[in-house]
Amino acid sequence: MSRHLAHLNDVNPALDLLERVVTSGFFCFPAMARDPWLDSLRKKPAFTKLLQRVEARHQEALTAFERLGGDRALGIALTNTTLESP
Repeated sequence: MSRHLAHLNDVNPALDLLERVVTSGFFCFPAMARDPWLDSLRKKPAFTKLLQRVEARHQEALTAFERLGGDRALGIALTNTTLESP
């Protein structure tokens, strides 16, 4: 819903909802960093801070996954999932 609000340029409600979503546990950094529907939020300092928080949580999850052998358990090879922040 937040991305739809952002796409419609309803910036403040989009940011408020996105903050709630991240606080509730959603932190898919690659999606948030690349989604063009979030472009209306990118110049907002609140979005920048939120994206930094999401990136940190994403990295923590990736580190734990690697440390616990998740790639071996699933039989996959990980590629670098870190993106430069826009």
